[in-house]
Amino acid sequence: MIDRALFAHEREESVFAELELVPFEKQIAHYYAEHRQPGLLPDLYGKTVHVSASQFKELHDMAGQLAALLDMPLPDIYVYENFYYTVESKGMADSWIEMSAKTLIELHPAEVMFLLAKEMCAIKLNHTYYYTLIEELLNVIATNRLPVIGVAQDVANRVEKVRLYRWIRISHYTTDNFAYLACGDLAICAGAIVKTVLNNTFLAQHVNITEFIKQGERINALNGQEHRLSKLDEQVPYAPFRIKSLMAYAASARGLKALRKMKHEGMGM
Repeated sequence: MIDRALFAHEREESVFAELELVPFEKQIAHYYAEHRQPGLLPDLYGKTVHVSASQFKELHDMAGQLAALLDMPLPDIYVYENFYYTVESKGMADSWIEMSAKTLIELHPAEVMFLLAKEMCAIKLNHTYYYTLIEELLNVIATNRLPVIGVAQDVANRVEKVRLYRWIRISHYTTDNFAYLACGDLAICAGAIVKTVLNNTFLAQHVNITEFIKQGERINALNGQEHRLSKLDEQVPYAPFRIKSLMAYAASARGLKALRKMKHEGMGM
């Protein structure tokens, strides 16, 4: 696998270190494994189709190539019916990926690869693990189930959702960067991001990427209290920010070096 330092967001490690997840990580992970995940599996197995060498073989082969690139076991992938273009990694110790049939049918294979590479990278880097950990922690705090999992109230009082979400947003830039390296085509990456926003391939073809990115300036100009609260409550960076960040990374010395290394060592897709 390519050196993480060549694609990780420069602030991810330092921001993550500030989260103080250790005091409750073990309890949350145990609670999830014993109670939450078992309740998800019947619907997962009963309302999706598992990707294998004999079912959705092209997707299976693509995932196999990415798994080799990431030096990781091939995660379970499930296809299900959904109105939206979605590719999501879920779970903790045994993470899996769920992909909507619409994504597989309507997006270009290279766009599917970008979205899949992003989620497989999230699993490899344990982002998916911590996304789930954070979601479960906030859920037990909101529902006042702290004694059930053995987390003390004083620990919960130190949990700052804003800081947690800040790291999540930064981590998405890291996985976007890796997915770009796996894909190797900035236009494909931008197109995939826009399509997940519009949820329509026809409309996405008429988007001017330069103008779309400029919408980020309008977001930054919103400085009222409610504006700031709304922006801080986002887990995934706004699409204009993601594309702008990818463009900056692709043009940077680090990004160029990483892409050359991928191609030189035959790791690109």
